[in-house]
Amino acid sequence: MITNKQHPGLHLSIHHGVNVSYDKAWRGREIALNSIRGTPKDSYAMLSTFSDVLIRNNPGTYTTEEADDEGRFKFYFMALAASIDAWNYCVPVIFVDGPAMKNKYLGTHISACTIDGNSQIVPLAFAVVDSENDFSWAWFFRNLKAIFGEHNKMVIVSDAYKSIENEFNVVYEIAEHGLCEFHLLKNLKKNHKSLPMEDSFNKCARA
Repeated sequence: MITNKQHPGLHLSIHHGVNVSYDKAWRGREIALNSIRGTPKDSYAMLSTFSDVLIRNNPGTYTTEEADDEGRFKFYFMALAASIDAWNYCVPVIFVDGPAMKNKYLGTHISACTIDGNSQIVPLAFAVVDSENDFSWAWFFRNLKAIFGEHNKMVIVSDAYKSIENEFNVVYEIAEHGLCEFHLLKNLKKNHKSLPMEDSFNKCARA
């Protein structure tokens, strides 16, 4: 079933009595949205200004960005002052993940978070990179380490993506790397579909 939100032309026909083709209605929608909130290109162009305003209004906030040889956006990293301060009172475990972005320019959104004494999620840092690869994860980990440090009781948890393991071992010296329970179980179920393992796995993981 196609809803009004999925088909802007249908919405115009039902609510305003105007017959517009799907393509024309969609282009009009994009023009209207861009006039309200700007284009993705505008947003990337304003990152430096955004960082300046953010740091001015949130002293202690850390941001950095990097462009390629032609001056085009490549990486951006941000950690708010409140998150940097909160890290001192949280469990020394950092969870990192890098889902793909579904927009015009694609890329990957990397995030790092931890948990506090009440088992509540605390966001630590965010990054936008060109893709998940060795270079982008190394860049992210270097910035993460520069801000949140490293000690021998610290653990960074992730999925089994090879670039994460590779660059963690390059950047960190005494911290430990662990695999996310959810992703590990997902991979086991994918590779051993005929074996009932979820209950046993969960008991082992929580032992």
